[in-house]
Amino acid sequence: MIDLIIVPMARGGSVVLLIRSIGGAVTNRENPDYTDVYAAPFTEPVTIDMDVDAFGELWFTALTGETDLTDEYITYPATAVH
Repeated sequence: MIDLIIVPMARGGSVVLLIRSIGGAVTNRENPDYTDVYAAPFTEPVTIDMDVDAFGELWFTALTGETDLTDEYITYPATAVH
């Protein structure tokens, strides 16, 4: 499993997400090209600049440990996180 991914936020910048803290993701109601990601410890969803299908594929790929898709995003293996 890939532990962390960095994805672009909808209004600029990026967010680092701990894969195991993600509880779900839904299409943003205002913009279908964005995804609202529910992850601890955020109290509100994080809106990212990816559609839900692309994020779902990235999330699944990170969970399975495959790196073909996740190489596009900055990822850190467990051994690199202290």
